[in-house]
Amino acid sequence: MNWKSLVTLFGLSMKKNTSKNINSDDPEEYYSIAMKKMSENDETCAMDYFNKTIGFDDTHSFAYYHRGLLNFNLKKYDRSISDFNKAISLKIVYDKECFDMGLEKYFSRDFEGAKKLFSQAVVNPIFEKLHYNNGLKSFKESDWLDAIQHFDKVLELSTSGFEAYYFRGISKFSLQNYNEALQDFNNAINLKPTEGSPYYYRGKTNFTLENLNEAISDFDKALLLKQTEPDIYFVRGLAKSIIGKKDEATIDLLKASDLGFEKATVLLNRLRR
Repeated sequence: MNWKSLVTLFGLSMKKNTSKNINSDDPEEYYSIAMKKMSENDETCAMDYFNKTIGFDDTHSFAYYHRGLLNFNLKKYDRSISDFNKAISLKIVYDKECFDMGLEKYFSRDFEGAKKLFSQAVVNPIFEKLHYNNGLKSFKESDWLDAIQHFDKVLELSTSGFEAYYFRGISKFSLQNYNEALQDFNNAINLKPTEGSPYYYRGKTNFTLENLNEAISDFDKALLLKQTEPDIYFVRGLAKSIIGKKDEATIDLLKASDLGFEKATVLLNRLRR
């Protein structure tokens, strides 16, 4: 039985905006809603709440800065730079070197590069957390594309994003973007080399890409780090069977079967016929 028929037969897989009416003169409440709407990509509503924040408090540096990011995203570049300059004049804490690099990108018309640097120049932990929570919610609902968009934003805002790489990798695997998933799992492992879960999922990804020896190595590492999923033994057994290690493959399949993994039992019965 070849690799493609095994994948087909045993199907390896991984597994609305609402308006809030408020009646308040508190600019922080409007600002919080604006940030939430921005994290949900509801740009019209976010702009409205940033404007309300500034209407109640024209010294709110974060509101100016994030309205600037929103304007930049809307390609209203002059308004964006004006908002950034206002935030800086109000003494917002920011990474000047990062911001100046963003300006260089902007003036050279590299707008995507500029947007990323402007986003990184003022890191608001609340905004990063909103995107992470929204991404996790979409992930749990198997809304893979939306999850990826939110984890993309987390990784723009964070210098260490193990969870974002990890969950984005599973999302990409689920969308069959295997090479991109592999890179995310590599990044997660680089950040936390003693965490077992990324090895497990990277092993599945390597198996799907027919990188069988790498898959076996990943499953070995996952087991060493106390991962307990029975399909580790199953998929490692498939990989060993394909490369000709029949005895070792049988041991793995028996272990998976003993752990209650039904597909392993089915395959063992087929091999015994």
